[in-house]
Amino acid sequence: MRTSFSLNDSDMVSHNYSFELENDLSELETLCQHLNKFGQATGLSEACITDINICLDELFTNIVSYGFEDDVEHIVRFAINLDDRVLTLNIEDDGIPFNPLEKKDPEIPDDLIDVRIGGARNSYCQKING
Repeated sequence: MRTSFSLNDSDMVSHNYSFELENDLSELETLCQHLNKFGQATGLSEACITDINICLDELFTNIVSYGFEDDVEHIVRFAINLDDRVLTLNIEDDGIPFNPLEKKDPEIPDDLIDVRIGGARNSYCQKING
């Protein structure tokens, strides 16, 4: 696992953090630890870190669960940038291409019995994206 962390000491406006995880769901705890470390270093609120964790947890889980057609170890790369109050998250892998921002929001049926499981968190990630 490779981790990189740099803070701009002169004005503390730009924060860059990157790390890699193996494509294994056991890495979810490590993902959370990285986000907490980034949050502490940047002073982001716990609520903000929780929102980021929900999104990245879901996206990483989808990458691991559906992104690869083999059982070979793959690396998933994360880059987090906080620059002048703008947060950018980048995830890169060598799996099957998928962009959750191109996916439509799930339709909400009138009757709860008709609700399909899945897809709601991708919608949540889109809403946080803006």
